[in-house]
Amino acid sequence: MFKDRPISIFAGIFCSAWLFFTLALRIAEAPVPIYKNPFLYYENCMWYSGITASTTGFGDVTVRSDIGVYITFLCGLWGNLNMSIMVVLILNTLNLS
Repeated sequence: MFKDRPISIFAGIFCSAWLFFTLALRIAEAPVPIYKNPFLYYENCMWYSGITASTTGFGDVTVRSDIGVYITFLCGLWGNLNMSIMVVLILNTLNLS
């Protein structure tokens, strides 16, 4: 099935994992008692997990709990794997030989 429709399956896996990391960060970081906790808002969690997965990591928002650090680490690993698979898929899709 992955050979027939690689881009649509990859997009589904990408979106599912992104939402998973977003929700995991929200659950792990929302109870942290800091002033103006940015992880109280789901949009900020989506921003943080997307930036972490793309290995950009602006540093405008940081996690405070140990569980949040582990989730961020896994999100970064997933992002590296994700980018390498995406490059291979694009090369195979655009292969003209």
